[in-house]
Amino acid sequence: MKKSMSVLLSQAVQEVFLDYTSSAVKILIAVVILAYLSFNIYESQRASELYFDVIKEKKPAAILFLQKVQTLNSFSYFLKGQSSLYGPSLREDVEKEKIERQEQIQTFLALLKAYPASRDVLYGLSFLYRENGQINKANDYLFRAKEIDPVIQ
Repeated sequence: MKKSMSVLLSQAVQEVFLDYTSSAVKILIAVVILAYLSFNIYESQRASELYFDVIKEKKPAAILFLQKVQTLNSFSYFLKGQSSLYGPSLREDVEKEKIERQEQIQTFLALLKAYPASRDVLYGLSFLYRENGQINKANDYLFRAKEIDPVIQ
């Protein structure tokens, strides 16, 4: 009788342990799912307006998007997809800002020849080259501007 009592007690403990483990696993799964859903909802609210405007087929948004991804290897893929919606002139619209910046750089370089000690021209070139992604040139012109006027930051 003692043996059967200890066997029954052992079985009862095992059942309680299995029930407890099963409940704990269910609670853990529920917590993980809740955390995932909360994170998903939070991140979906942070999505850029640009994304939604591109989805809504707004041309200015497509141009801005393409300008932002212009340096990526997949740019031609995106351009091809958007060009099918807006036509072949889309590339010109995307590169318009870059072309205008290049023209401004040429104007500033001509001014620099006429006024080699102009801190404003040097600083302007620094700004334009930085916007163009040419950081080394931008830093060179900024350094030259600081030599003329140390107050420049």
